[in-house]
Amino acid sequence: IRWLPHENVLSIATTPDETDSPIYFATQEGLAYVTVEHMDFEEKSEYFVDRIVKRHDRDGAVADSRLTTPGDLSTNIPWDSDNDGGWTCYWLMSECFRYKVTGDPEAKAHFDKSLERMLSFRTLTGTDYFLARSVIRKDGCQLDDCDNPDDGEWFTSPDGEWWVKGDTSNDEVVSHMFMMGHAYDLCADETQKQQIRDHVDGIIGGIIEHGYQLLDIDGQCTTYGQFDPEYVNGLAGEYGDGGTRSVEILAALTLAEYMTGDPKYSEAKKYLIEEHHYDENVMHE
Repeated sequence: IRWLPHENVLSIATTPDETDSPIYFATQEGLAYVTVEHMDFEEKSEYFVDRIVKRHDRDGAVADSRLTTPGDLSTNIPWDSDNDGGWTCYWLMSECFRYKVTGDPEAKAHFDKSLERMLSFRTLTGTDYFLARSVIRKDGCQLDDCDNPDDGEWFTSPDGEWWVKGDTSNDEVVSHMFMMGHAYDLCADETQKQQIRDHVDGIIGGIIEHGYQLLDIDGQCTTYGQFDPEYVNGLAGEYGDGGTRSVEILAALTLAEYMTGDPKYSEAKKYLIEEHHYDENVMHE
């Protein structure tokens, strides 16, 4: 409907014998047509890269874009969301893959910038183990609630320069682990690899130390941060997502063991499998 003068379509026509014929729409407010444009993958990628860089990049984080004047792209403001880590990881990995295929330094620069921001989701919390949902730089902030965000649990970073969003969920942990593993193997330099190891070690090590739960900065488990046997094998897990959380933590432990070589991760995985049948949970989700 976004390409039509009106949603009331009176007739549709095309030219059957013409390859890639336009499709014509006669609407209540006039005629419109949709055409086919052939492009290769690189050409299509350029369109999305340009769009993200211009309207969705917020200090390396990639999330929503909102227009203060509908239809006017010049009034764009990059916005935050509960899943900034997830959305950013997809962008970061796509640019990593593009760099590996093309060698384009622009793709590597995008990877570097967004990796730095993803790593800051932990370092800006003031803890070794917690990762934020989102961060917003206070200086130059254009959002409607820069002075005191109220759409969730926000706190100020130790340096006083960032808003940091807490109550992080298990799916954001998964986003970080998925992205950091590929980034580590494919595109990170040695300095970045060490930062990634510290990132994964801090988060997953903290989950082990805190009874297989993701604790917020207030010392309480986040709303969806339970990976522990009591939750996974309890009613909530058995009749809900216990299998999903089982495979999430087993995969994260495997990644942490691979990166750090610390035996505590293989021991934790063995404990969850042998004592709490996490491997079976995966099969019975």
